[in-house]
Amino acid sequence: MTDLSSDSATLALSAAKIEGATPDVKSEDPTAGEPLVGVPLRLTEAGHLSVVVDSPFPKADSLTLHLKGNVTPIDAPSTIDPATERTVFKVPRALLREGLQFFHYVAHRISGNSEESPKLWVLYSRNRPGGVDPVVDDQNIHEGLGIAIEVKNVGLEEAMRGVLLTVSYAFAKPHDVVTVNCNGFPFEYTVTRADLGGAFDITLPEAVFIGGGNSQDFLIFYTVRDQLGNDTQNSLPSRTLSIVVDLTPKEEVPPAPFVPALVGKVIVPIKHTAGFIVRVDWAAGFKTGDRAKLVVTGGAAGDGTPVFGFINFNTNARANFQLTPAFILANGNKEVVFKWVLLRDGQEMESEPLTLQIESVNVTDPNVQTPDIVEAYGTDSVDMRAFTGDAQIVCAPWPLIRAGQKYWQHVLGTGLDNSPKTVAIAVGNTLTALEIQNGLDHVLPPQGAGAVQTGESIEGSAAGGFLRQYKP
Repeated sequence: MTDLSSDSATLALSAAKIEGATPDVKSEDPTAGEPLVGVPLRLTEAGHLSVVVDSPFPKADSLTLHLKGNVTPIDAPSTIDPATERTVFKVPRALLREGLQFFHYVAHRISGNSEESPKLWVLYSRNRPGGVDPVVDDQNIHEGLGIAIEVKNVGLEEAMRGVLLTVSYAFAKPHDVVTVNCNGFPFEYTVTRADLGGAFDITLPEAVFIGGGNSQDFLIFYTVRDQLGNDTQNSLPSRTLSIVVDLTPKEEVPPAPFVPALVGKVIVPIKHTAGFIVRVDWAAGFKTGDRAKLVVTGGAAGDGTPVFGFINFNTNARANFQLTPAFILANGNKEVVFKWVLLRDGQEMESEPLTLQIESVNVTDPNVQTPDIVEAYGTDSVDMRAFTGDAQIVCAPWPLIRAGQKYWQHVLGTGLDNSPKTVAIAVGNTLTALEIQNGLDHVLPPQGAGAVQTGESIEGSAAGGFLRQYKP
C-alpha cells in the first residue's frame, strides 16, 4: 500500500455521519454526548445501517469503524465513493443495541500511526410505539393503542377545565409525540418519564374543542411517533371515540328564592303570625339596572296567590317580598311554588323554584289561646254559690285571627244523669270586628254549668280548639 500521509501531519477528523438520521434527539442517559442523532427503523430495513465517513485531510491509508468504544473494529463491508472519497460502512442491523450507543472510526497510516475520530452518539430502538398490532384484521386501527375518556358530554365549563384522555401503548418512551385528532383538530402531547409504566392522562384543553367544533359525534383518536421518527405499525391509529361537544354558552339560571331563617320547607302558621318574607339574593350575578319580581303558583285563588310587580334590588343585591297571614290561612295544607323573575335589559329570566308546604292552623296547639270562665277567678274551679246570674266565658284573640273566620264555642261535661252534656254557646258564628280586636265574650247560663255534676269537670272550647277544664 502506498503511504498517502505524512507522519508529521495531524489528520483533521470529523465525526461519522448517518444520512437520514433524526438530528437533535434527547437522551435520558447523562453520559450521552454530541452530536446525538436518532436512527429510525426505516434506515435499517435493508438489514444494515449505512455509516458515512468523510475522507480525512491529509488522507489516511485506511479506516476502521468501531461501536461503543470497542478496540476491535466492526466487521462491516465498506465502499468508497470515487467522486467524494467518502467511505460508507454497512453495519449489520444485528449489531445495533436498544438505546444509546456511539460510533467512532480510526484513521490508520502505513507507518503504524493512527488517530481516533470524535464520537457519533446514536439512539436506536428495535420497537415501534405500540409494537405489533395484536389483532390482524381489516379495520385499519392498532388494537394495541388504548384510549378512554370519562366525560362523554363536554360543555363550555368542562372544556375550560380541561378533559382527561387516557392512553396506553407498549414501548412508550420519553419524548414520544402523541398526536390526538380531535374531530379533525390536531393536538400534540410529548410523553415524559413520569408517564411511563402504564396508562397516562392527556389533558385536552378548550382550544381543541373550539377547533373541532360543536358536534353530537365529536370523534377522537390518536397516533404516536417516537423522537427517532418511528411511527406505529403501518402508521395505524387508535380506535375512535365519539363524544358530544357543545360549547354554546348557557345562560345562568338565577338561584331559587328562600325564606330567611327557615329550617326545612314547611311554614307553620303559629310561627309566622305576621306572615313571612321570601328573599331573593342576586349578589353573585347582579348588574346595575337589574330588577326582580316574585311569582307564586299552586296557591288558592285570591289571597293565596298574590301578584307582585318588579322592584329594585337593595344595596346588598337583595329583594324582599312580604307574604301576609292571609296568604298562610288561604293556603293551609297546600304546596306552593315560588320563583323570581330577573328583568335585565328588557329580557326576563326565571329562577330555580322554591317549594314550600303551608300547614293549616293547628287550633289544638298549646300556644293558641284557651277559653276562660271569668267566675273561676283565675282558678280551675267554678263555685256556683259564689255568684248569681250568668257566668261569662271569654277567649282572647288567637294568632292569625282574621275577618271572615267562623268559630264554635261549647261547654262540655257529664250531666246529673251521668250522660255526656254539651251546652252550645256559639255555633258557626262569623267573627265581628269587635271580636277580632278584643276576642270572644259570651254568656254561660247557670243551667249550662249547673247541668254538670258537682265534682265533675266541665270543659270550655273555642273554635274547636284547645280545651280548658273546670270543676263546678
